[in-house]
Amino acid sequence: TLDASKMNRAIHLSVQEPDLDDLILTAKAIANNIYEEIEKIATYNNLIENLTKSYFDYKKYLKQNYEQSYDFHGARDFYYLIKITARELKENLNKISSEKIAMESIERNFGGLELTREISNPYPSTKKMKELFSKYQNSYIENVDKYDIFSCINENLTNDNNRYLLLITKKTKNETLIEFIMNKLGKNYRFIQGSKLKADQNEDYGLDKTWSIITHMENGEIIILKDLELIYPKFYDLFNQNFQNFGNSQYARIVLDSTTNERHMVNKNFRCIVLLEQNEVEEQDPPFLNRFEKHFMSFKYLLSDKQNQFAKDIYKDIKELTSIHENKKMLQFLVNINIEEIRCLLLKYKYNIDEEIEKTIKEKVKF
Repeated sequence: TLDASKMNRAIHLSVQEPDLDDLILTAKAIANNIYEEIEKIATYNNLIENLTKSYFDYKKYLKQNYEQSYDFHGARDFYYLIKITARELKENLNKISSEKIAMESIERNFGGLELTREISNPYPSTKKMKELFSKYQNSYIENVDKYDIFSCINENLTNDNNRYLLLITKKTKNETLIEFIMNKLGKNYRFIQGSKLKADQNEDYGLDKTWSIITHMENGEIIILKDLELIYPKFYDLFNQNFQNFGNSQYARIVLDSTTNERHMVNKNFRCIVLLEQNEVEEQDPPFLNRFEKHFMSFKYLLSDKQNQFAKDIYKDIKELTSIHENKKMLQFLVNINIEEIRCLLLKYKYNIDEEIEKTIKEKVKF
């Protein structure tokens, strides 16, 4: 809160959140700017309106049921929902159904949250948005449950017009999960991890990591950043993709220290991925989160329903075995494993669900 002396020296603007009419007007302006024919095609025009209504209801739903996550998705996610939809409608005219394009755009821009009806059965925020969209489309839409993370990340990394990525994981096996996905997509990348030691929370350490990122940025590499909260504010212009163009090159302003900032070239092949653990998300400022295309990463989204059920069965068997009093006496240690590690093993060994997999998985977890 500003004191009176500060407020008296500035023009104070109070801006309310946009209502539905404001959002529809904004969405149509964005869509028409990308694809002028949209306003002339009734089906596409209705599609943009229905996406807007879905977003409006989604924000209302979060406020009523998950107020702590209300700011997780914001205006930038909505703008890019419309941008990607309009761009894909223009590029794939009469090739792909408009509804499929809209659903894929929802996957790209409204992931990252796990909403919980039951603690044991959370479902992704993409599903809620798709359900709302289906209601306004007045037609049955298939694959509301679908969440193709491979496709979302691949599309993001292969298109220059996308935001950078923020991938949210559970603590267990998060590096393994990212490594698996990047290798599966055939992407080369550099992993840059910060330190949480108090001795490293200083300007020299931050500057060293800053220059490391700048080098990869200029070389046009894919980088994955983790535990670098100390220096993320230095790269807000980069995360905003607020570039200045000189000739065929683009530049972003990077803050080097409290008194110095410089413009550095951003190679057009450069892509940035920020990695966060789920329990760290609430500590982040909403404006920081809103700058990224967000996805919640879990092995369960990479396995079939049958494989996920099998992982639950194996996990249940392990918990029952280690909870028996007689077994506790015989075991030298208690098995410390969670269901994500079981899913990781299923994905790693790529078996079909058959009699052999149970034996293999149990051997790996010392069953």
